[in-house]
Amino acid sequence: MKKNRRQIPQPRKIELDYSEKWGKDVDEAVRLARLDLKLSADEDVTVTVLEEPTKGFLGIGAKLAKVRVEKKASDVAGDDAPAAAAPAVDAPAPDAASEAPSAL
Repeated sequence: MKKNRRQIPQPRKIELDYSEKWGKDVDEAVRLARLDLKLSADEDVTVTVLEEPTKGFLGIGAKLAKVRVEKKASDVAGDDAPAAAAPAVDAPAPDAASEAPSAL
């Protein structure tokens, strides 16, 4: 009798574009999010503070900071994407006589 063997799908590597983390303060939460995204401190990111930390009274009612750290668009597209250049201007510049207001 032949055993029915199922193939187990392999987990896919998913690269995240953002991370939301909690921390005692905003800096710690940003540091944890950068670690989660595997980004160094010098890479450009967008930081959105979702919740500010509060101390509470005698430690009661204290809240942690929550941030959302997103990779910049150039980091998300990868290094293979060409940089956006300024549009080239092919038309000649208009002369000053055509821009002068006409007297009525």
